[in-house]
Amino acid sequence: MVRSMLKGKNMPKKFWAEAVQCAVYVQNRCPHAKLGEKTPQEIWSGMKPSVSHLRVFGSVAYGQVPRQHMTKLEDRSKKYIFIGYDEKSKAYKLFDPDNKKVVVSRDVHVEETKQWCWSNSAEVETSSDIVVPSTTTTTEFSDEESEPQQPKMRSLQEIYDTTSEVHVVCLLADTEDLSFKKVVQDEKWRTTMDEEFGAIRSWNPRPANEGEIKVYD
Repeated sequence: MVRSMLKGKNMPKKFWAEAVQCAVYVQNRCPHAKLGEKTPQEIWSGMKPSVSHLRVFGSVAYGQVPRQHMTKLEDRSKKYIFIGYDEKSKAYKLFDPDNKKVVVSRDVHVEETKQWCWSNSAEVETSSDIVVPSTTTTTEFSDEESEPQQPKMRSLQEIYDTTSEVHVVCLLADTEDLSFKKVVQDEKWRTTMDEEFGAIRSWNPRPANEGEIKVYD
């Protein structure tokens, strides 16, 4: 899959890491027969993920220039190359071929039928038997997701039987950088933490006037 992604848009091999990360992101949102036609992301979070924001790796993209970096006579958008999805926010990762830097932006317009010509630093139309319609509107990540489902309890053996090695790798590779402030907003995590705190407080302090209890090996 990674080789196809690089070849499809004639991307240099130096972008192999970004292609792997993008492939993992997509595979985590694709249904699998061994998971009951559910996606790894759905099994992990209990919510059906949105795929409306997925775009073709290596496509030419236009990102909005921040106001603090823009003058009245300059263009409001800049040409980039789409190389994946940001791990810490609902945004796209874009490569700037002019200064060789990676930027992150939510407000992005992707031309999926175009690719960057690395030999003369210009964009060209993609020649392929598979016609992919280009994005005609500015796209932002959607915050809408389906209602959370109560996860089904499974035995360890059932997990081993239904989880292939590739999905184990995907689940490990595509993780979110969760802060404590974000975690405590999740009812499931709060319940788990309350249970842990309850287990910690299961002991009672011994009164000082009762003396010490000696422990022998």
